[in-house]
Amino acid sequence: MGAWLSDGVRWTSFNARTRVVVWEAGEEDPDSFVDTGRLLLALAASRGSIASAVLAAEGIDLMAFAHLLAHSGERGPRGSMSASVVRAVRNASVYADTFGDAAASTGHLLLGILDELDGVAMLVLDVLGVRRRGLVTCTRAHLDAARAAGVLDEAGLEEELVSSGSETLPVPPSRVRTAFARRSAADPAISMAVAPDGVVEVARTHEGAGEFALCFRLEDAVDTTIEWMVSLRVTVYSSRHRENLVADAESKLAERSRQVGELLKRLVVPEGPRPDAAEVRP
Repeated sequence: MGAWLSDGVRWTSFNARTRVVVWEAGEEDPDSFVDTGRLLLALAASRGSIASAVLAAEGIDLMAFAHLLAHSGERGPRGSMSASVVRAVRNASVYADTFGDAAASTGHLLLGILDELDGVAMLVLDVLGVRRRGLVTCTRAHLDAARAAGVLDEAGLEEELVSSGSETLPVPPSRVRTAFARRSAADPAISMAVAPDGVVEVARTHEGAGEFALCFRLEDAVDTTIEWMVSLRVTVYSSRHRENLVADAESKLAERSRQVGELLKRLVVPEGPRPDAAEVRP
């Protein structure tokens, strides 16, 4: 959720997709004022959502809507939102409670927008000749269908985000291989394979989250360079949402690399310096 949201809106009971839609309405142009018209366009752009299906079924000319909106939008402080948006967002939760739904979907939010008769969205829809009653009826029908099908959560597509890097350990490859062989023998979630050319691949799968994979080569060396890869399966609700997820993952790459390095050293490199033979001689 964007910083422009008030606390009352921030904690509104939304499903994940609806939260992303509201957040994106403000992120589209952080310096602008968010009104119900901008929020309705964000709903329309959320492909696969209940609200976008309703707006498509009603045949609303979104290009004309956006054109009229650009010439009739409300004015207010940058990075804030209109009172109509605040009420629409809150009323979406009221609708969900009234219908006995666990969380407000994009359909509930569309109903909240349509209740704001003086909001920019309804004013523009009136100019386009869209009848509010028909739009409300269509929205309720789509909500009923989604409820019956058990898809009110409006789940998005699952994608895989990958981070990778390398780490050099101050031990020979044979010791690294021994350490991982011991771990894979003790932990069924870890697998290890050695290719004919001496490349060792180690992987640990975290069910439902992603995979942590390593790769190094068995050859005579003082140090071992390990190539590592961490994959994370995430739910994506829009192209903008995906862009932000990727940017967030990239911003944390340096910290993740440090954590991977510490993990490998704890696993392979013994604590403290190895004693010299003269020091342990009786």
